[in-house]
Amino acid sequence: MRIDKEITLAGIEEDLLIVAELVDRYGDEMQPLLDRVEAEYNKLRRPAAVDRIKAMLAEHHAEAGRD
Repeated sequence: MRIDKEITLAGIEEDLLIVAELVDRYGDEMQPLLDRVEAEYNKLRRPAAVDRIKAMLAEHHAEAGRD
């Protein structure tokens, strides 16, 4: 059975905590899993940061054009 569920930043943050506990409990054997979840978290975060920076630049350019 397949469950389609939206992947969210908050969900991946929760997953990071769970996997970090697994690494703490079972050691380096779980590290690749933590690395993978962290990489997915960073991929999901990156577009939001880029969008914020683009919006700030657009606002700055708009303000500079009014002077």
